[in-house]
Amino acid sequence: AFGFLSAASAVPPDDIILPDILAIELPKVGQTEIAPTEAPMAELLRSPRARGLNVTHDRTKPLPIGGTLVTWTAWEGEPHKSEVRRSKRAYVYVFPFGQTPVGVSGDDHATAGNHSAKVVRDSQGNIHMAWLDGGRPGQRPRVLYRRGVQDFTSQRMSWETEPVPVSDAKLVAGNSYVAIAAGENAIHFVWSAAGSARYRRLVRTGAAWSFEPIRDTRAKGASHDNSPGLAVRGDNEIHVLTPMGNYALSADGGATWINDHMPVPKGMSMKNPAMDVDGRGNVHIVFTGSVRRPPKWSSSKPNRGYWQLRYIRRENGQWVDAQDALATFSRWREPADDSDMLSD
Repeated sequence: AFGFLSAASAVPPDDIILPDILAIELPKVGQTEIAPTEAPMAELLRSPRARGLNVTHDRTKPLPIGGTLVTWTAWEGEPHKSEVRRSKRAYVYVFPFGQTPVGVSGDDHATAGNHSAKVVRDSQGNIHMAWLDGGRPGQRPRVLYRRGVQDFTSQRMSWETEPVPVSDAKLVAGNSYVAIAAGENAIHFVWSAAGSARYRRLVRTGAAWSFEPIRDTRAKGASHDNSPGLAVRGDNEIHVLTPMGNYALSADGGATWINDHMPVPKGMSMKNPAMDVDGRGNVHIVFTGSVRRPPKWSSSKPNRGYWQLRYIRRENGQWVDAQDALATFSRWREPADDSDMLSD
């Protein structure tokens, strides 16, 4: 299941579109429930839309901490007096004060906040986090960033920033997972937006950090439940690979890019490429690749497809040593006794 349309673009035009995150945090300490007319619950319950239709919800009593099943109805005209066109049910989650609901949703396309958190540590003791926030009511998904610093004496870590957005406003929750890497004086971010990999750099000058503009790497490709690969050498050399096998290289901190396509066996789709770059600038890549057998593969017919663990290297501008990394590993099929594999 790769290269899927977003949830919103794959549904009928009059379907009820729910927000990516059906959850709120209670606004007051000690609060245990919230009325459907009280902010921010009122905003959340009003946020579902259906093109050309009037949408209402069925909640009249307060929603307690936890999940409450809510039904939204789309009416042809005046609510409760006209024809019902569609209805949709989903759980709305209420969290206590101080527990921010990142990535919670009743829609399996919108769990990005749960799957996309990344962290790196730099040589100065700074902790850099990035994650895909699946979106608030009325707001598109965003890549968010927060920085903390570790005290080398006490080992305690304190936050230096509030969460701040890294990305632009063209994300889709199902295919915009973020990659992050640290150089000596820069933190690098890559995510998918508008069909290509977007890049941004956070640069340290003395004690100050500042974001540079967002760059389009022109490496095409984004697919459902997937992420781009990212590797850096120093602060200025950046290597990016999309889940469609499109590669981009910048040697000047993201200002300009060259593009290439990594060879992938015919008919194979790839998942979550991982990258590293050595001291000579050679890029080492590993990914899982789906090999599908005719006549038709589907998730309900697993014997019509299988996976390979693929390795490939880019050396001096050429793709070399492409192989199935498990092809020569005779005991990869879960041996009955693997004690010898665990010994020194």
